[in-house]
Order: sequence, then C-alpha cells, then structure tokens
Amino acid sequence: SIQSPKIPPIAHPPHPTYLCSHMSGCYTKTLVLLVAIFASLSSMLHAQGEFDPGDYNTLRVENEIKMVVPQPLIDSVWDYLVMRYKDPSSFLMGIDSSLHAVFAEDLFHDQYFDNDTFLLARMQSGVRHRSREVLTDSLSAKNGRELMQIKINHIDGNALNRGEFKYPVHHYKPGGKVKEYDDHPFLGLVKRKRRPEIMQQLKAYGIDALTLAPTIVIRQYRKRLYVYSDSTAFATLTLDIDTAYFNGEQYAFTELEMELNEISYTLGDTARRAAMESKNAMFQQDLLAQFPAIHQDQTPKYNKAARAFGIDPQNGLYGKGGFPWLIVIICAGIVGGVGVFFWRMRRARG
Repeated sequence: SIQSPKIPPIAHPPHPTYLCSHMSGCYTKTLVLLVAIFASLSSMLHAQGEFDPGDYNTLRVENEIKMVVPQPLIDSVWDYLVMRYKDPSSFLMGIDSSLHAVFAEDLFHDQYFDNDTFLLARMQSGVRHRSREVLTDSLSAKNGRELMQIKINHIDGNALNRGEFKYPVHHYKPGGKVKEYDDHPFLGLVKRKRRPEIMQQLKAYGIDALTLAPTIVIRQYRKRLYVYSDSTAFATLTLDIDTAYFNGEQYAFTELEMELNEISYTLGDTARRAAMESKNAMFQQDLLAQFPAIHQDQTPKYNKAARAFGIDPQNGLYGKGGFPWLIVIICAGIVGGVGVFFWRMRRARG
C-alpha cells in the first residue's frame, strides 16, 4: 500500500531561560529557529502537494486518457496492471529507469450540481462536492478530505486537457451565526470566505452559482497505482468502478484513467508536457495491446451518467430523455399520408 509522506517535525523553540542566559547569541539563534520553522512548514506543504501550484481558486491543468473497460474485464485488467507495474517493473524501467509504482485503494463520493437546464452537462463540464476515503491508509492526510471542484472542458487545443479549480468545504453547525448563502444547497458547503471566489469563477464561464442544485451522485471504488519518477509524482493509473445515482435509478460503468500529475504538468513547459504525454501514451499502448476490447472515450463521468439517465432533454443531446421528434415526424407523415389517401377516395366517389 502507498505510504504517507514523511513530514519533518517542526522544531520546538528554545526555553526562555536558555535564551536569557545566552543573550549574545539570542538574535542569531532566533533567526536560525525561524528559518528552521519556515523550512519545516514548506516541507509539509510540499509533501501535501494538494494545492501546489498556487492555492485554492487556481487553475490546474489535468491531462488524462480516459478508457472504457467492459465489465467482464475488470479483474483481468487490474491483475495485469499489478503484474506489469509491480516493483521491480521491467516495463517501467524500459521506459524510464527512474519510474516505479505503488498501489492504493480509495472510495470517492461525488455529489454533482447543475442548474435546471443542465448547462454544465451540455458544456461537458462539472461542479462537484467530493469526499474521499483512503482505504489502504487511514492515516493519510487525504483520508476524509472534502473539496468543492469546478471541472472545465475544452480549455485549450489539447483534447486530453481539462481545467480544475478547488475550494475548501466546511460544514457549519446549526445554531451558530448564520451568514449569507449558508442555507444554499451548493454555496452552503463552501467555506464562507471562499464563496465570492467560486461565484466569480463560475460567472466567468457563464454559470450562476445561485442556480446550482444537487443532481447526480457518483460513488467510485478506485483501484489505483501511483507512478513516481524517483520521489516525484509522475502519473496515476486508476481503475474506477463507478455507480451513478439519480431520481431512484442507478447506472454502473467502469473506466481506466491515465492521468499525468497535475502539479508537474501544470508547471511544465511545452517540452516537459510533451515528454510526460509521450510516456503516458506508452502506458496506454501497452494496455490496449493486451486488451483490445478497451476503447478510449474522453466523455466526462458526469456526462456518461447523464446520458444513461436521459438528462438534458432541452436540446435533444441525450436520446432517452429528449423529446422523440423523429418518431413524431414519422407518425405525422403516416397520419398525413392516410388522410390524403381517404380524402382522394372521397373525391373520386363524389
């Protein structure tokens, strides 16, 4: 199982008595202490890595290959990945001698939000409240973490790229001081001081945050392997066993996502990004050679589920929920044809 990052302890300040008895070196020691504390905090933030680069409300670029895995192949695909990537992996070392992998399992609960016209579904984008359980490491800093995420499709000319913004979630207890939007089904989950940011960011994409309400829930059991280049995260290969829920219905599907580390990719220049994408393409080619029944499909999970549930009838994007205009036209043609036939017969008799 994946190991938690080693976080160096924060140095404790010297006792005041010690400082007073060493006045000649007091300022120097204090300066050294502050530097040590700052370095330690920096190491902790680097180890967390959740919000690098930047902070909340910062655009990160996700580059991932999404593939549909037929249900009968789930176990075989995972067994192959374990065999192929488990240390020592001759496959990874053949691509790059610095690459190695560790394995983990997670459980995600994603509550999606949209407006009454399913604008985000039509944009192939999404807004979701994500909670995470790390099944293989209950002590992980990410175990129990909750985030509000905005996922934006078509951010540039690369079909594999999506934009992501993250915001902190806070559950305000009843009985305290009530602030604006605390009772809103979407904004009420976002930390109060971050609400103006997420509202502004959504507005930039033509979305009114006040119109968003819960729609689809997707629960994901994730079997994943983290690929590292030495000690730096490089990519994640995730077998997602998904179940979507909406209006009492449910829909099961499975994906394999090959995602480059968003921090390294976002910060990388053109050459760095191309080199990362090239290695990820090798991961994909190897898997498809073994399992030709797997096929690539970049449709977001939210849209896959929406299509299954017939969501977005307004513009006829999804057949199940859309109004059956073709059938109506055919029926109208038949009725019209029959009417003309009988009208002509009546005229002939008259």
